[in-house]
Amino acid sequence: SNIPGAGWGAFAYNEIDKGSFVVEYVGELVSQREADRRGRVYDRRASSYLFNLNTTQVVDACPKGNMSRFLNHSDSANCE
Repeated sequence: SNIPGAGWGAFAYNEIDKGSFVVEYVGELVSQREADRRGRVYDRRASSYLFNLNTTQVVDACPKGNMSRFLNHSDSANCE
């Protein structure tokens, strides 16, 4: 990316219609406790792809994720 402050990210070549399915966020389903443990490790290497599914489960896309982990990591997200 040539956007100041942006990392690798992912960009659409074409406009995506509102309400369109883009991709499913996949990864290993872990407990909040395990995610907290892994998060400390990931923070040390500045690379974390943890998604809180609910109050007890987290999807960890670091070891078993797909390209979706690069989407929507923005302070002004434009994708739901």
